[in-house]
Order: sequence, then C-alpha cells, then structure tokens
Amino acid sequence: MLQATPIDFDTDNTLAIWAKNLDVDRIVDTFRLAPGDFLNVGFLLVDPINLLVGKYHGMLEMLEEERFLENFLRMEKWIFDAPAIPGETYRQYIKEWYQQNLIIKNEFVCNGTKIDLSTINVPLLVIAATYDHIAPLESQKAILNLVSSTDKDVYEYAKGHIGITTSRASHKEYWPKVINWLEERSRKV
Repeated sequence: MLQATPIDFDTDNTLAIWAKNLDVDRIVDTFRLAPGDFLNVGFLLVDPINLLVGKYHGMLEMLEEERFLENFLRMEKWIFDAPAIPGETYRQYIKEWYQQNLIIKNEFVCNGTKIDLSTINVPLLVIAATYDHIAPLESQKAILNLVSSTDKDVYEYAKGHIGITTSRASHKEYWPKVINWLEERSRKV
C-alpha cells in the first residue's frame, strides 16, 4: 500500500520544478543537513495562497468552535515541528529521485541492489490525494503501470497530502474502505 507517495518525479508541479533546479550540494555542504524549517518554508511556498492565507482565513471563521480550534492548533504544531533530514539522505533523495528520476527508470540502487519495480507482484493499493501539492496525482499513480501485480487498485480522495490522512472525512469514508481492502487480502494469505 502506498499513500500519497510520489513515484514519477518528472512532473510540472512547483515542488518538482524547484527540486530539479536546487543546488542540493550547496545546501548540504553549508548546513550538513536539510533543516526542518527550510523544508517547511518550501512546502508552504508551493501554494502560499491556500496553505497560508486560505488556511488562516478559515481558522478565523471558526474561532468560536473550540473543537475545531484545538484540532487546528494541534495540526499546526505537528506541521511546524519538522525535524531536520540528514544531509546525505537529502542529497541522495533530491539528486537521484527528483533530478534524475531513477526510481521510475528502474535505476535506483538501494543497499547495492537495483530496484526494478516490475518485480513487484503483490497486491498493491495506491491511496492518492487528488489535491496533493507534494505528490501530484500522476506521480502517485505512475507505479500502477510499472509493477507486475495483477491485483492493483487506486483509491483517489479529494484531499491534500496531509488531509488524506488526518481529515475527519477521511476517517469516516477513506480509512474504513482501506481497512476493508487490506482485510480482504489478508484472508487470502
């Protein structure tokens, strides 16, 4: 099961364009890591109107709703409590995935083994967020054409990268459907 997972990094969304043109060596050589605040600013600037202005405008309209406000502030704390990523991990990820797109080309090497997506033949569920500013829908669904699995499906939800996991609607509609998919396949084992 993959959830809001980018696979094909050759997309035209803002984050991919930035990452393709990022001097990752300079960042890592300077900081020795990718600071959490640096990453957060990048994610927010991908869609500043919705992720900054729209979100806080919506919060102001709901200030009287104590439960909403508690959940909103809890999510804000979680989002902005981003840890730094080790520099060499960040360097490899940006270069080999965003800039060279090695995973989709079956050229990515992990622990000395070349990863060939066509060797995946287990049931696969892609849980795709249709409003994902980090992993565009086409990037998430690209794996479906590359794996050998005959039991594969995609569930698309009109949520963003985080909302697909945390929203109240996802917990009511999305998670029960995913659990059912997993239970059905678990009985076959």
